[in-house]
Amino acid sequence: GMVNFEKNKEHILKSLKISEDSLLGKGVESYIYAYGSNQVLRILKQGSIDYLKSLRELQLLISKSNFSVKTPLITKIDELNGIFYTFEERFDGQNLSKIFKLFTDEEKKKIMLDYFDLLREIANVDIRKFDFGQIAKTRDKISCNKWSDFVCKKVEQKTSQVAQRLQKDVIDFKGKLKVFNKLASTKLDSVEKSLVHGDYFYDNVMANENAKITGILDFSGWTTVVGDFRLDVSGAIIFLEHSQFFVNYQKPLTEIAKGRYGEDIEYYIDFYRLYYSLFLSDSYLYLRPLYDWCVENLNNKELWKRVQQ
Repeated sequence: GMVNFEKNKEHILKSLKISEDSLLGKGVESYIYAYGSNQVLRILKQGSIDYLKSLRELQLLISKSNFSVKTPLITKIDELNGIFYTFEERFDGQNLSKIFKLFTDEEKKKIMLDYFDLLREIANVDIRKFDFGQIAKTRDKISCNKWSDFVCKKVEQKTSQVAQRLQKDVIDFKGKLKVFNKLASTKLDSVEKSLVHGDYFYDNVMANENAKITGILDFSGWTTVVGDFRLDVSGAIIFLEHSQFFVNYQKPLTEIAKGRYGEDIEYYIDFYRLYYSLFLSDSYLYLRPLYDWCVENLNNKELWKRVQQ
C-alpha cells in the first residue's frame, strides 16, 4: 500500500530529476511538484487511466470556454507500477490565502469581488450533453436525470461510510436525513443544468502580486458536477469561515448574491450548508477539524428551523 506508493513516488521523481523540495503541495488525492520552468507533475495516490482520460476531456471542455483566468489542463498521462502521474501547465501566482495579506484593503475588496464574479464563468460552460451529477469516471461516480436525485444519492453514499459515527455525534441523525431528502426533492425540483466546480473556495483560486486572479484550480472528478449553480454560490460564501482572513467577506458577498440571484439565495446558502456538511462528513476519515465543522452544522437547531420554513 502506502510503502509501495512512497517507493514508486521516489522512483518517478528520480527518473525526472525532481527533488523533494520541489513539492508545491499535497492533497487527499495527490502530490504536486514543480517541473521545468512552467509545468507541474502530479503523482496520484490512486487513479485509473479511465478516470484521468475523462478528467482531461472535462478539462479540455472547460479550457475551450474562454475563461478570463487559467483552468487546469493535463498535458500528459504516464504510469509506473500502477502509480499514475500527470503533467500539467503551471499557474502563475499563489493560492489566494497565501498571498492575501500582501494586499491593501482596497485590493482585498476588489479581489473578493473578482473571486465571486468568476462563478458566472463557471456556470456558463456548456455541459448540456451530460447527465446531472459527476462527469469524470471516478470510482464513486453517480449520475442522474434529476439534480435532486443526485443530491440524495450522493449524501447517502458519503454518509454511509461514517454512519455509526454520525449517529453518535449528530442528534437524531436518521430523522434529519429524512428531512433533508424531502427538502431536496421539493426545493431542487426545477434546477437547470450548469457546470458546478463543487469545491470553490479561496485555496482553489490563484492570484498574483497585482491582486489579479490568475487561475481556478481543482476541477475534479470527485466534486465537479453538472447541477445547480447555487451550490458554488453557496460554497464560495460558506467556506470563507474556514479562515479568519476571509470570514468578514461572508456578509458583503451574501448581499451581492441577493442582488444578483434574488432574496431566496439565502435559503439555498442554508440548504447547501447542510448538503456540504453531509457530503463532507466522510472527512472523519481524513480531516478531523472539517468533520467537526460538519457536525456543528448538522446539530444547529436554528439552521434546520430555517430550511424547514
